[in-house]
Formats: sequence, C-alpha cells, structure tokens
Amino acid sequence: MAILISGSVAYDSVCSYGGRFDEMLLPDELSHLNLTFLADTLERYFGGCAGNIAWAMKAAGGSPRLLAMLGKDGAAYRDHLDKAGIDSRFVKDAPDEWTAQAFITTDSLGNQLTTFHAGAMDLLQVPDHEALSGVSAAHIAPGGLRSMASQGELYRKLGIPYVFDPGQATSQLSPAALTELSLGSMLICVSEYEEKLLADRTGLDRKKLFTPSRSLLVTRAVFVKILQKNWLGVFLSLKNLSRGFAPTLRYPRIFF
Repeated sequence: MAILISGSVAYDSVCSYGGRFDEMLLPDELSHLNLTFLADTLERYFGGCAGNIAWAMKAAGGSPRLLAMLGKDGAAYRDHLDKAGIDSRFVKDAPDEWTAQAFITTDSLGNQLTTFHAGAMDLLQVPDHEALSGVSAAHIAPGGLRSMASQGELYRKLGIPYVFDPGQATSQLSPAALTELSLGSMLICVSEYEEKLLADRTGLDRKKLFTPSRSLLVTRAVFVKILQKNWLGVFLSLKNLSRGFAPTLRYPRIFF
C-alpha cells in the first residue's frame, strides 16, 4: 500500500558564509538594510519537504506516492524522482510558473537566512480519486496553505489516517486550520520550537496533542523524542511514515 506525501518540491541553492551575520548588522540601521555576504561555497540540491520525505521513505524501503507541483524548469527534478523510483504520476506541471526555490545562506555559527519563492507549489490541489487509490495513509508536509487545509479536511472525511508535519507552515496557517489539522491527525511531527509555536497559536499543549489515538514526535537537533506508551509500535509505523531529513540542513533531523 502506498503512502501519499504532499507538500513542496523545490530547488535549494545553499551558500556558506565564513563570517558571522551579527558582525555585519548595525542594530540602529535594521530598518534599511543593504548587505552583501560574500559566499565561500555554493551548492544546489533537489529539496522541498515532500520531495525529501519521499526520497527518504523510498530509501528506507517504503512506498511513497508524491503529490506536488513542478514549474517550467521542473524537468531535472522529475528525472531525479524517476531515477529514485518514486511514484511521481501525481506530480503535475505548471508551465507558467517556476518550481519552488529556496536560497539559503549559512554563517559560521550555523545561523541561516532564507528567501523562498513558492511558485508552482501554491497551485497544488487536493488529490483526486486516482491519486488516492490504494493509499493506506497520507503525510501532509509544508506546502501551499490552502492545499494543506483542504487535504486534511478530505482525509478526515474519507477516514484516511494522516501525519501532520507543519514545519515552516506552523507560523503561516491560521490557528483554526492548525487546530483542525492537528486534532484530526494520527501523528504530529514538530521541532521543539514548532511545538511551542503551535501551542502559542492554538492553545494545544502537549497534553492535548498526545492522546491514546494520536502520537506526537518532537525533534531535537540530532535526536528524536517519541511520546508514546507503545514506543515500538510508533517506531514500526514511522519506518513507513517517516519524516525525511532535508539534505540542505546543516544539522539534519534524524528519521526512522
């Protein structure tokens, strides 16, 4: 059975800056910045949350089915998916848009500045009957905000269990959408910061998120804390519903 993974696929351009950002910032001049950071290195990756999760799940022996959008420059990404053996039948093309792109600069302390252009990502729709055929569960990763909310509503209506992995969208989804997506999921994946932000924006603290029918996975820099009495069952389920790590992260979150 397939796991339907939805969210962003993106090209990531990653620069490494040998200095420190704070050495270049003047506290009294932040209202009119005009700075250039001279990068030591530049690397490009096939990124995006859904793309990375699908890649990691396939590498771990799972059966990911990707639901995403590519732009007019998406041929190389589609070839990357095909070479990895990922089911990309439902990765659609938007010929008038660019594929989502992230431009990331990391300084010597690991601080990051990121500019993200959503492009084709915002055109993602809810999955149709064909995309859902043979699907045993779904994974809602960060992507277009309307699409994330609509997918959660559809999965709840159809009784399809899903993982809610809000990531960067934790600060962008409305409190109502965050609440509905969280409480309707079987597993919530967040970082420590995202857990606190989720609680602040919705009032859903750990006691409300973690229930007998819903698990909570909180990531810390290089290890995972699983809140579940039957931890072995969560481990086995996460092996197929894993949160993949992005190769562009300086300190990647580990996954099962």
